[in-house]
Amino acid sequence: MLEPGGKNWISKYFELVQKNTIELSIPELNGINKNKFLHSYFFPTGISFGYAAKFLFSNNIESSRWTQEERLKLLLFEAHILIYLSANG
Repeated sequence: MLEPGGKNWISKYFELVQKNTIELSIPELNGINKNKFLHSYFFPTGISFGYAAKFLFSNNIESSRWTQEERLKLLLFEAHILIYLSANG
């Protein structure tokens, strides 16, 4: 079980990626500006407002018991992953 407030949660996150519970894939840009792409991905998550409304990759993870701080921590982590994937993918 993933707990963003707990110890070693990042390594547990990547264990879930290896088990295909979390899929780190993004669509191709197909001529869209990278900034517009990132904005269209980030805006619905609530990250622009400091509120985690939904996650980028791990929406099938049970997070109902998490605090808002834990949800935001995971969302910020996934935002870093998305930026990395869009720059290096």
